[in-house]
Amino acid sequence: MTYLLYSIEIVVTLLLGAACGALLVRRRILHEQALKDLSAIVMNVTLPCLLFANIVPAVSVAALARWWLLPAAALLNIGAGLLAGWLGTRLARTPAELTRGAMAQVACGNGAYIPLAIIAVLLQARPALFGDKNAAALGVTYASLYLIAYSPLQWGVVFPFLSHKPLRALRLRHVLTAPIVAGLAAVVIGLLPWAKALLLGDNAPLAAVYHAAQLISLATVPCALLIIGGNLAHGPRPVLLTWPTIVTAGLGRFVVMPLVALAGIAAFRALGVLPAGDKVLYFVLLLQGFVPPAMNLMVMYEVLGHCKKDMAALMFWLYLAAIPMMALWLTFGIKVVQ
Repeated sequence: MTYLLYSIEIVVTLLLGAACGALLVRRRILHEQALKDLSAIVMNVTLPCLLFANIVPAVSVAALARWWLLPAAALLNIGAGLLAGWLGTRLARTPAELTRGAMAQVACGNGAYIPLAIIAVLLQARPALFGDKNAAALGVTYASLYLIAYSPLQWGVVFPFLSHKPLRALRLRHVLTAPIVAGLAAVVIGLLPWAKALLLGDNAPLAAVYHAAQLISLATVPCALLIIGGNLAHGPRPVLLTWPTIVTAGLGRFVVMPLVALAGIAAFRALGVLPAGDKVLYFVLLLQGFVPPAMNLMVMYEVLGHCKKDMAALMFWLYLAAIPMMALWLTFGIKVVQ
């Protein structure tokens, strides 16, 4: 019951943040163009700063030896999600025009905004649950490293899948996004002792650069919640979407995918490659399995101009279902890592 109350507190906190974004849009304080501009600021400034500020101090050769599990989990989630989504669309007799879009919403979870928000609320407030006073920073690092592999998979696999175009038609800017570049730069700098010493430490000559990145990174989670709420403010406006498709997509996203994450964790443990006692890593791997669909998908639908209203409606209902499902899975996740 204690863990359930913690989980409800987290979900309500996220809801209040997103509700502010929805209210601002409904009151026409935050217009559509402003929402796009805010998304661009997060994608190109605050999120890269967050990744950079958290990866640089944590990275090391020894750490990289166990961090490969995060890219492996990203690949597992995308592959299993597309398969689960395909089975769901067959059962629901989803219209052909919506099949690939529905599959993508099962396969692609919100790997950045929601996990970072949960980590900021839970691991920062209650680090004792995870046995590490630096649990929040470690959680952000793990989520960031997952994103470094996950984002290229989204744009390199899912985007061509949605567009019915070959990989050669994909633009480099879709893969080498600012967060990916910042994360990779942070890994390189973190592995070079002399470069790391320029940024970290009492007498570091470039300490101001690192501190500026930390300061700017604080805006990521609040802005992300405003963006999520703003994008869902007007509710569903479907054309072809049916309830069977909504139900099967929800089951895929919030039942099948968490079970896939648990199976992956069990497999990693059986192989002896999952570090024993790393509660934060366990939690982040599970967390990536039950988050709602990725907001990047709406960017893809916007670019492709294909069934945008139906896909926005499906995302609306899945985010609504995420409220109770995340509370339940968070309760389980907290319990299982104890």
